Amino acid sequence: MNSKKVKKIILGITLAGIAFVTLVLVCKILGIHAVADIFLKKGTGQKFFFSVITIAVASYFALSSYNILRKNKILGYVSGGLVLASAFLVLLAVWAVGTKFLKATVAIALLSVLFNFIVGTRLKLRKKLLPLQIASYAVVGALVLLIECELLIKDFKITKFMTILVLLSVLSAAAFITIMVLSNKEREDDVVDDEYVKIKKSEYEELKAKAAKYDALENKQ
Repeated sequence: MNSKKVKKIILGITLAGIAFVTLVLVCKILGIHAVADIFLKKGTGQKFFFSVITIAVASYFALSSYNILRKNKILGYVSGGLVLASAFLVLLAVWAVGTKFLKATVAIALLSVLFNFIVGTRLKLRKKLLPLQIASYAVVGALVLLIECELLIKDFKITKFMTILVLLSVLSAAAFITIMVLSNKEREDDVVDDEYVKIKKSEYEELKAKAAKYDALENKQ
């Protein structure tokens, strides 16, 4: 299966999930309880609703993981593994164990988001705006670290660092949006699809010159 088909499948799952969740919420807002209550009242319907949200979000990050995989297999597998682990734990919480592993689930999900953000944008931007990249990753990483400490360290109280938390939240939001916008301006990959490859004009001209020399030698023979 080529890359375009894989991307279409993942994107289709994401969009279908978003459409379903949006439809249910619109029905709730408009008072169409015959539809909304099936998926929002406690029970199997509600579990299905949260499962669809989980799968849609996981599919979105899986698309990022797939793009990473095409550039770096090891980082791609790590990214995909984190996404799958997060989705599995959330679905497990929804259908079986409840909030028993909630902190661990949130901790892994945060690591997954952070990893995808750093690796995905770093591979796109490469060495461009490197100081800004480093500063942005440091700020977002510091916020995630603070939240992880709250989740995983029993005596750690994040309320003691409220000013730092708010400051990091604001800076992280700005850094996240900035880096995402800049990375989306860059070429996603040197590979256009499975049949074509992008190269610099100078490299193309060099290849043409070599091909011409080769043809000339062939004609002499």
